[in-house]
Amino acid sequence: MLIASALYRRFGEFCYFPETSQVDLDVTLSSVSGRFQPVQFLYDRIDVNSALLVGAFVAVLLLSSQSASSMLSYLLCLAMLVRFQDWRDIVHCPMVWPVLAILLYLPLTSFWSDAFSWRGLFSQLVRALLTFSFVVAFAECQLRGVLQKWLFVALAGAGSGVALLCIVLFYIDPPHDGRLNGLGQLDTQVVAGLVFSFATLAVLHTAFSGRSQSLWLTIVLLTPLVTAVWLTGSRNALMSLVLGTVVLVAAHSQPTVKRFLWTVLPIFVAVVVGVGLAWSYPELRELVFPRGDSFRLLIWEQTWLRLQDSPWIGMGILSSDDIQMGDIRFHHPHNLYLSVVFQGGLVGLALFGWLLLRVLREFRLAYQHNDVKFALAVLGLALPAYALDGHELLDKIGDTWFLIWLPVAIALGMRWHSVYR
Repeated sequence: MLIASALYRRFGEFCYFPETSQVDLDVTLSSVSGRFQPVQFLYDRIDVNSALLVGAFVAVLLLSSQSASSMLSYLLCLAMLVRFQDWRDIVHCPMVWPVLAILLYLPLTSFWSDAFSWRGLFSQLVRALLTFSFVVAFAECQLRGVLQKWLFVALAGAGSGVALLCIVLFYIDPPHDGRLNGLGQLDTQVVAGLVFSFATLAVLHTAFSGRSQSLWLTIVLLTPLVTAVWLTGSRNALMSLVLGTVVLVAAHSQPTVKRFLWTVLPIFVAVVVGVGLAWSYPELRELVFPRGDSFRLLIWEQTWLRLQDSPWIGMGILSSDDIQMGDIRFHHPHNLYLSVVFQGGLVGLALFGWLLLRVLREFRLAYQHNDVKFALAVLGLALPAYALDGHELLDKIGDTWFLIWLPVAIALGMRWHSVYR
């Protein structure tokens, strides 16, 4: 118990957020007494929801079954529905409309899917409800500050621990393809690389915020995470981590949005040009892309050809997006944006674009907020990464909740609290 208490205090120091605004001070527990009071905790809706949010994220790292790891998100959804009166004012917040638009439109595409079923439609509506409850709950909890503290403690501890265990298993029982797989739902190299990259950004963000009390602890936490990303062999995850780190450093070092953009945009342009040049020369292509394009160009071409029958409204979210090429079957387009087009057509892509533009607008207005700096870094990681992988924007808890819906929740929270609360 003494060891556990010491470790918790150490991680607490590492992830302390003193600048975060405080609301509902009469029910804030630890800030008043300095002690954990379980009875009062259970009566504090914000703290309970924060614990469910953090537990759901950790479950993704540890539990291989998506249904099992989703149990806490179901409890969170139920808790939000029961206390609807406490957050119903969110309907007056303009930021919520693009969230509702994309979450309602994608399930409705079930009606023109090749394999329509009422059960399939119901499943998609449940996913939309789970995602919406997560976004609203996170937005509501973030201003208290305890959510961020617990989340970064969990990501630093569980993320680094899982990464270390994956590395050990990688060397004890090397996989046949020589690439590291994650635990839990991180059972593919790309997903493992992206989620470990997300945890890496969380640790770096804490250090850059000046809240890490130990440089050595930061290094200890970062080492297994970065090593795991490298061992996945995913060039996509590695390059996206570099871009996310660039965004994070720029957000913490540049005081204005204009200077931030002048720092980030040239680097992104240089990366795009560099990738193009590397692809143009066979010697560089073999070095930078040892597996070539992994059939990406052929997969995208075949997916686009299937879309010609219904480019505006897509093929429907219940339609199979498998691509068969010879003896090889690819189970999705390996591009999140193309997947949105496949499911919802150009209308779906426009709604997704509206959502992202609205998120970036809120981040521009609240640029000085510490949570925004982290969210910008996550988007810097996610948006390029999903151009080469990803296939389900609407899903139960998984990598898109880390990389897309969490920044959306932070943007919603910025607008909701600044105007309506």
